[in-house]
Amino acid sequence: VPGLLLLQSILPTGECYRLITFDLDDTLWPTAPVVASANAKLCAAFEACGVPGITPWDVQSTMKRLRPELEAKSAGVPPTYTALRTAAIAHLLASKVPQSDLQAIANELFQVWLRGRHDSAEAHLFSGALEAATSVRKTYPEATIVALTNGRGDPLAMSEDLASCFDFTVSGEEPSIHPHRKPSPVIFRAALERAGVDGDSFLTEHAPAPEDSWVHIGDDLLNDIAAAKGLGAFTVWLDLAAEAAATAGVSRSSGVPDSPSSVDKAPTLAATGEATYSTLDPAERLRREAQRAAVPLSHIDQRIQTIGELPAALEALGLVVSARAAGAGSK
Repeated sequence: VPGLLLLQSILPTGECYRLITFDLDDTLWPTAPVVASANAKLCAAFEACGVPGITPWDVQSTMKRLRPELEAKSAGVPPTYTALRTAAIAHLLASKVPQSDLQAIANELFQVWLRGRHDSAEAHLFSGALEAATSVRKTYPEATIVALTNGRGDPLAMSEDLASCFDFTVSGEEPSIHPHRKPSPVIFRAALERAGVDGDSFLTEHAPAPEDSWVHIGDDLLNDIAAAKGLGAFTVWLDLAAEAAATAGVSRSSGVPDSPSSVDKAPTLAATGEATYSTLDPAERLRREAQRAAVPLSHIDQRIQTIGELPAALEALGLVVSARAAGAGSK
């Protein structure tokens, strides 16, 4: 299209975004096998401490059992994942180690789990994930690139190849953010503030200048797409359920789902493995599924089926952003 080619020549692709935020779990790597691997290393650490026979199921079931108790002790505020897992570890150790050493050993074993999580995340990166993140860093050198997660994943704790793709990580585990995990706007605004960006600037009715735009990439329609769109971001949805959803009302020719509910009912990667790590009760899980089903298609600016498609999606979105800005400027 001549008009878009002209825009591309006037505004280099690298100037299209000021801020790029990435979800991590089930966006750069699959959560279930990553947590399973970390749990296996934790159980090996239990045995090394003289406490054999602890299984990943023991850890996860203990976490689920302790969660309501910890919430009750903190006036209904859910515990951080760190506090919950550490409490579960301490509970499983309680009758096996001296009480005077209990908390220190529990903390040490949690660190074993966390290192295992980082190692496993890097080992389980989706095909093309490192290449995509590297390409984004190279293509948009002026953009601030942020890892934005509810959990403890952190690319800056991994190899230099991956760490160099990000400027910093914002986690819902941080004391200044918890318990306001995604989809709360609090965690997103924390990322904007640390990036030195005025969050209100994205909520203006006028099209933002391309170099002032923000794009968020994630797999969750509720936590990522709807939440970021509500704050004025452009969005790229990683639809990991694309193949399964093909038989659930998705138009593959257009590449756009007929309705979010049809996509939400498909067995997504996150959903199929969620039981291995989630501590949500069934009622809460159903409530969130209903919220995901209600997310409008208009909240999705680009839809990709693999993370390797991200560079092309950002380039295409950048042309749209440029065209909108040019159109607004000519009025």
